Amino acid sequence: MNGNTIEVPIKNTTGRVKKSPHEYKPLSIEEVVFRHKGVKIVEIDHIGFNLPWFDGIHPDILKLRTQLSDKSVYKLFPTGEPWDFILPASEKEIHDQETLDYAVVRRPKFEIVSFDKSSRPLIQFDVLLKKTGKELSELFPEGIFDSGHNNVWVYLKNPYDLDICLVLNEWKKGDWGEFFTSSPPSQSPEDSSRA
Repeated sequence: MNGNTIEVPIKNTTGRVKKSPHEYKPLSIEEVVFRHKGVKIVEIDHIGFNLPWFDGIHPDILKLRTQLSDKSVYKLFPTGEPWDFILPASEKEIHDQETLDYAVVRRPKFEIVSFDKSSRPLIQFDVLLKKTGKELSELFPEGIFDSGHNNVWVYLKNPYDLDICLVLNEWKKGDWGEFFTSSPPSQSPEDSSRA
């Protein structure tokens, strides 16, 4: 970004402690690798971080929306969830977003989430695998199976004050980037109310 740095601390700045409503057991990376033997990893769909915030959109995320809106293809999630995405794009596409082709596979995406389920920040890696959601949930029963998205959240043991999670998804041909054709650019009611 023209030599400028944008820093966002990945930590709980709310002053509150809230336990996750989901039950899960973190696994060592060695255990995850062992269970993955024979499973074909196709690619990473997206990576990102979740910042705890319990009242609207995290202030640092609102700043990112403003600072990155004309420097990236920064999109709000079309159905209203506080899941912001930066889509991979060329310099030309960034400056002419009116003609952006959403049918193009755009990976890896970058996700920025304002998160109210837990006070622990989270770094996530959404991986596409040659296994069904059911097979993945059987392979990792310690994780959280999300039936709505047919994926499994596998938490990794780590010495930090945050969660590191592999979100295991069944690989499908194509991309869900077309979903963003109905998405507004990085502007939301929270953005305009602060202007």
